[in-house]
Amino acid sequence: MSVPFSVSYLSSCHLWLLVVLALVQLCLSGQKSDDVLCMDGERQALIRFKHDLIDEADRLASWVGEKSDCCRWAGIVCDNITGHVQEIRLRGLDGHCDSISIYDGSYKAVKEGLKQKLGGHLNPSLLELKQLKYLDLSCNDFKHIQIPSFIGSFRNLRYLNLSESNFGGMFPPKIGNISELRVLSLADLGGIRIMEMKWLSNLRQLHHLDMSLIDLSKAIDWFQVLYVIGWLLQASLLKSRKL
Repeated sequence: MSVPFSVSYLSSCHLWLLVVLALVQLCLSGQKSDDVLCMDGERQALIRFKHDLIDEADRLASWVGEKSDCCRWAGIVCDNITGHVQEIRLRGLDGHCDSISIYDGSYKAVKEGLKQKLGGHLNPSLLELKQLKYLDLSCNDFKHIQIPSFIGSFRNLRYLNLSESNFGGMFPPKIGNISELRVLSLADLGGIRIMEMKWLSNLRQLHHLDMSLIDLSKAIDWFQVLYVIGWLLQASLLKSRKL
């Protein structure tokens, strides 16, 4: 009788030990998700990125401090386990590109609304955010600067929105190197010049493309490329100046 009792006793102890270990792991993971501190290198990269931006409305006021948690900064979303920066959400005008119009109110209101738009330059320090998956800089005003080619070096980026941000110059074909990209929005960037669209055929994961109000008249291969990329589930080109 003693042998079955011992086996039963040991089994019970083993079960309770597993329960205790599971509870300890749960508590530790819960504490980490609440108290995540971003990586120091990524914090410094964001501070350098902020330094090159024009922020008249002080939207990035929280982006300060050598020891502060950048995961709690405005527009920043981190992985709650690893602490890596995964998303940068800096869409202007509280998310509504057309929320301020000269026809909607006083000159003062329009002026204040325009101050909400970020400007300046994009610092390549963002490349230090190796786990960045989401980048939204739409509805800002970058004064016709060229979209920097370094954006094509983001290997894990899934979402890129630069629409209505007043970029100009030659469009960088290196955007086609972002092999994991699912969503690309370049709407209403009338100042950019696109000479060819072969880069688009490299984006095999893409399922949403918005290039409305973009001049495609110089891109002689636009129709052939769009014909080939049948994996696109949604494409907005109907307002393109080419069409």
